[in-house]
Amino acid sequence: LLLWFPAAAGGIHVLMYSFTGLVPDNFRCDIQGCNSTGYEGFIYQDENRKESCSYYQARADPNTGLCTRSSNDTVVIRCTNGPYIFDNFVFDETTVTKFNLLCDNENFIQNVAFTGSAYMFGLMVGSFIAGYCSDKFG
Repeated sequence: LLLWFPAAAGGIHVLMYSFTGLVPDNFRCDIQGCNSTGYEGFIYQDENRKESCSYYQARADPNTGLCTRSSNDTVVIRCTNGPYIFDNFVFDETTVTKFNLLCDNENFIQNVAFTGSAYMFGLMVGSFIAGYCSDKFG
């Protein structure tokens, strides 16, 4: 009966990455210096208006502090390195949001698939080490 504890612990580890590696659905750039709530200058990646990695240059309205579109509408600012605002996101932080793996800010090492593979590789190495230690010491 007690032999199910190690199997359950391994299953929980595998299931945990489903939550810690979650990619947010709705995000947009955080425009520094003004409140970007309701700003219409975001350039969305698709017609669903969920993901925005760039915006037209904005300036703060002196009366309200809200972002307004600058008079120079042709200047596009990309925010590939963040910061981002996550709308309706359940978690405070995941590996994707912590390391800014959004908006084509990925390379071979920094992408969601590699972090998942590294996580599973760590579980495999840990199981060999824990197995050896349990055989050796008790």
